[in-house]
Amino acid sequence: MIKHVIRLIVCVVWLTPYASAQPMQIGIEQFERWIFQNSNAQQARVVLEQKIEMEITRIEQATVLEESQKERIRLAGKGDIKRFYDRVDTVCKQFQELEKNLNRNNINEVFQLTQPLQQELNRGLFGRTSLFHKVVASAVNNEQSETMKTEAKRRQRLKMENVAKIFVAQLGRQMPMTAKQRNEVLSIALANLGSFDADESSSLYLVPYRLSELPKETFESIFDETQLKAFNKTLEQGKAMKGFLKQQGLLDDE
Repeated sequence: MIKHVIRLIVCVVWLTPYASAQPMQIGIEQFERWIFQNSNAQQARVVLEQKIEMEITRIEQATVLEESQKERIRLAGKGDIKRFYDRVDTVCKQFQELEKNLNRNNINEVFQLTQPLQQELNRGLFGRTSLFHKVVASAVNNEQSETMKTEAKRRQRLKMENVAKIFVAQLGRQMPMTAKQRNEVLSIALANLGSFDADESSSLYLVPYRLSELPKETFESIFDETQLKAFNKTLEQGKAMKGFLKQQGLLDDE
């Protein structure tokens, strides 16, 4: 019996590196699906071009644009898409080089190629550093610009309030709180959340992170000892999300 076990262990030790060095069959189609998150390059381009029109519609909810302005903005958005797809083409060529000798030992390199592009898509191609954003700023007149700034502030305030309220509601399911405690946490969250440009699912992690940066004494007058223990765990989890928040572009100021 002992001899059999020893022989089995020797076989496993000998086969493991052999198995890890075996070629893996991952084609360019699968690689694209990793970048575009279960879509492909062509389908994703259609969605991105639709987002340009959605962004133009959003702007027009604040101020009416002339056709010439919309065309300039539309071309800028297409420029952002082109720049993104140029990076996709570069990464696909790098993958094709790796593909020739792809195995379990170097598969992580493939994932590393896709991650920056995935993160860029998640953040959105038409954010503050985009051609789209810059051209919008230059294409509108002063009156339109002021109207858009007012509307942007209103939307940002609503987004902040929504995210903070969801956090407080989730916190209430983890530990009992009085209405007074809920309102106090909500006020502190709104005062320290700051502006952000991300979807709701990502920005929800920003609330406990921002609260974790505050002095511990901030919450000692709000919660009792039992509540504080539970709340501090939430803050620790929020603090641990710093890397993720940076990847999502939510901590550009740090």
